[in-house]
Amino acid sequence: MAIVTIPDSSAHCESVFSTARKNRIDQRSALSDSTLESLQVLKARPVDLEAKLKKGFNRETLKRLKSAYYVSKSSHNKSKKVAARYGNTSNLTGHIETSHKTEAVQLKKALEEKASLKRKLKDEAVPSESPGTSSKQTKMVPFLQDKKWGSQDKRQRDCNKKLTEMICIDLQPVSIAYMEQSSVIKSKLKDCVSLGITLDHWTSVAQDAYMAVTAHFLSDNFTISDYCLNVAHMPESHTAVNISEALLSCLDVWIPDYNERTLKIYVVTDNASNVQAAMRQLPSSKFVPLNCFAHTLQLAVNDAVKKFFGLEKVIAKAKVITKHFHASAKDTHSLAEKQKSLGVPVHRLKSECPTRWNSLYYLLERLVEQRESVTAVLATNDKINDLKKSEWKIAASYVSALKPFEDATNMMSASRYATSSMIIPVLHVLNEQMKDVEMNDFGKQIHANINARWPEYEMKLEFAIPTYLDPRFKNYGFNDDTARDRTAKEIVQLMLDNAKNPQVIETPSACESDIKKQSASATESSETATTSKKTVWEIFKKMVDKKKQTASEHSTDNLREKMEHELQLFCSEELLEPEKSPFDWWKTNKTRYSNLAKLAQVFLSIPATSVPSERMFSKSGLIISNRRSCLEPFFAEQLTFLGHNLRQ
Repeated sequence: MAIVTIPDSSAHCESVFSTARKNRIDQRSALSDSTLESLQVLKARPVDLEAKLKKGFNRETLKRLKSAYYVSKSSHNKSKKVAARYGNTSNLTGHIETSHKTEAVQLKKALEEKASLKRKLKDEAVPSESPGTSSKQTKMVPFLQDKKWGSQDKRQRDCNKKLTEMICIDLQPVSIAYMEQSSVIKSKLKDCVSLGITLDHWTSVAQDAYMAVTAHFLSDNFTISDYCLNVAHMPESHTAVNISEALLSCLDVWIPDYNERTLKIYVVTDNASNVQAAMRQLPSSKFVPLNCFAHTLQLAVNDAVKKFFGLEKVIAKAKVITKHFHASAKDTHSLAEKQKSLGVPVHRLKSECPTRWNSLYYLLERLVEQRESVTAVLATNDKINDLKKSEWKIAASYVSALKPFEDATNMMSASRYATSSMIIPVLHVLNEQMKDVEMNDFGKQIHANINARWPEYEMKLEFAIPTYLDPRFKNYGFNDDTARDRTAKEIVQLMLDNAKNPQVIETPSACESDIKKQSASATESSETATTSKKTVWEIFKKMVDKKKQTASEHSTDNLREKMEHELQLFCSEELLEPEKSPFDWWKTNKTRYSNLAKLAQVFLSIPATSVPSERMFSKSGLIISNRRSCLEPFFAEQLTFLGHNLRQ
């Protein structure tokens, strides 16, 4: 678009465009040109002084003020105007003081009258020393001062809560509510039986490095919790030692007793070498590192693309075309006009961002969608070469081949429903679909890369157990019978471990202690006790221990049969529809399958990707924008923390 102005310097033009850029930011990229023009005009107009200042002025004062304000219009040539460069009247005031001294005196007098009137109104609002003797009507100000809500008043608490939510959710500067929200999250983490966390790193526009940590767990009622624990400023080098120490420090703050609890922590990260090295430094008895499914899948696709030169050539030309349309306002407008005339969707071309998954797919998908429009516009351009017919076919085949991967990535990137249980079924589907793609060699290469990235993925218990416990898949989610049977045995064993009562385990030692006390008491009471009596008590103790061991083994066998029967009943039920939530199913059936429900609460809460922590950086990017790049990391951390957690 074009902005026409008559400035007295080129700097004024630049300030106009600066204002336009502030109006059309990333969050308002779809702002129409007409709306933007209206905003610019409103910004450049002088203040409506009569509307702003008429309160408190008599007619004569307002008349003098208006004559002083519009003096340039009456005293100067009509073609000459005083430019308001900064959207206020400071430069006009300076002009009046230097060129119109008489009117400047009038303006000063008018402002003094306004200030005097304000002081008068303020003095009248103050109650007199003896209100009972005053004949004046009670003012609104002292009335409101006497009727303030107390700090414990429900209306005051509700008002504070709404105000806090408004500030934090709208990502505005805030210095409250952090501690209260922290205590709520700590109390919930204290009761969780299993914890899945995601971790990722990011650098802001101010070149400040941050590390984000999110927590995911299921309540006893199978309600998923998804909290941001930390978006911590991390200025030190991102070495394995520093990353692992930062993660442990974060957990020490939120779960101080995690080392003493039987709490397993599943950590989902990307495949960066320093992050993987950091995960290896964590205690294996407490932490289970997992690779981000979406990132690993993207690496498998990228490795396949690199091995096909013809495809790489098409991608390079497609990037040049997209870059041209993003840089040329003329051709972008021509493309929109051509789209309207051809009756196709009016869409802009998309560019690739290496750090965003599927961005290359989106680039080619949009280009293939707008093939006719792009070809028609480029036909009049001698500098940019259009794709050849064979290249357009390759691009379309690439889009068709990678559509399942785009669907899988979007589906697995959620944080409010079970995703870890879908890893095995999704990999099965992707491998099957790669057999039927038009680019057969490309499909085979992706299939090989998937198996290289996830060797024997059905045997990995962190994937297999959630799949088995998901009522959408159960034992039907496996192609390998050996992996299925192994997973079933592991589930039964875990159910047995959870079902064992600690009091029962402690009983033998308690009986042993009682026998020792009785034996010692008998020895003290009868100094004439013989060695043969001691031998009798020892033999009797061994007999008791043997009977208890036999009873325990028999009880364990019965308990194992009970657990196996519960698992069989679970598998015999009809599968849950794919669009329904396994959390809702377990919430309804947790009493029927009480032992399996405890395992489902542990394993179904594990996220499959590190996307939740990356979403924290999307929020941080809106907070630490170009206009707020000087924001201190401390405030950025709190704003991101509250902006996410208050939505839960």
